[in-house]
Amino acid sequence: MHWAKAAAVVSAIACAGLVRAQTAPPAPSLALLKAGAAAEPHWQVTAPIFNPDPGTGIAAKDPSLVYSGGKYHLFYTFRITPRRTETYYAAAPTLQGLNTAQKVRVGRGAAPEVFYCEPTHQWFLIQNGTNYSTNPTLGPSGWTEHGSICNNVPADTPGPIDPWVICDKTTAYLFYARDNGTINMTSEPLSLFPSPNSWGPHKAVLDMKPDRGDVFEADHTYKSRADRQYYMEVEGLGKNGSLRKFSLYTAPTLHGDAAENWKLVGNRWAVASNLAFSGTPWTNQVSHPEAIRSNVTQDMEIGDINHSYWIFMGVSASEFDANRRAGGGYGGIPWHLGLMHNGGGPLYPPMPAK
Repeated sequence: MHWAKAAAVVSAIACAGLVRAQTAPPAPSLALLKAGAAAEPHWQVTAPIFNPDPGTGIAAKDPSLVYSGGKYHLFYTFRITPRRTETYYAAAPTLQGLNTAQKVRVGRGAAPEVFYCEPTHQWFLIQNGTNYSTNPTLGPSGWTEHGSICNNVPADTPGPIDPWVICDKTTAYLFYARDNGTINMTSEPLSLFPSPNSWGPHKAVLDMKPDRGDVFEADHTYKSRADRQYYMEVEGLGKNGSLRKFSLYTAPTLHGDAAENWKLVGNRWAVASNLAFSGTPWTNQVSHPEAIRSNVTQDMEIGDINHSYWIFMGVSASEFDANRRAGGGYGGIPWHLGLMHNGGGPLYPPMPAK
């Protein structure tokens, strides 16, 4: 499949009277297959591309990645101890260079999502619970203190876990998991975002409770440019409750009745049995992947769901079992970040145009 030679030029960022163009990874040709997502694609996987510096902590988790100003900017959860997590940042011109880049503390929090909001001319960092921060520039410093992005979360809702914001031309949508087999969604007018008191009713878009094998957390939603469909990938615990994998759902729009909008593409969309490694196999789990997007903005666009790159968490069976034997629990799992892609092509995405 041929890729466009030029990257998409996305939002102009206004800051102190300056306008700065943002370049993104190149988008696939519009001649791509438009028949919808494959239910069980094959994945090519790199070696781990990002780990905590030796002796500093346990795991690198929950990646969120944008390309802006000639660099990949990675925000991630750094698990320092089994009970302590913070949000960290690294940046490099290439994905391969992230691991040797300086790793900088951003602040408290976990499970970041980063994007640029065009209506407000700000970068947003959404994190677990209802926490968010903003910044006129992209980097590890300058973020505001946490505010609450939504004040009407139902009282019986744990978390929210892995909150995710995506917008269309008129509306902002907030998705989140509850760790009980359900994914919820609420919305507010984009013109009011982020108004914590303007969100509408919270609806279950997926409800498999109490079964968490297919629907657990890490509900990430994107718009695929190739077929103009929305796709939500959702982490499940698998049949035995420990080998994490991903299901994929699709919808033609984010509007409408939430429960009937989303249709299952496949509940084995990203599983260990479909991973092909470029070197020594290093993970039998696929956890918390985020797509390498075709822009940096609030619409969360990717080029084509069938030809896509994802940064994700993985861990080897031996590391996972050693932690379990030691009684370490989830907080002791030494997650690494790797890169996977479907649809063939190079192991790493083509470099964006300058």
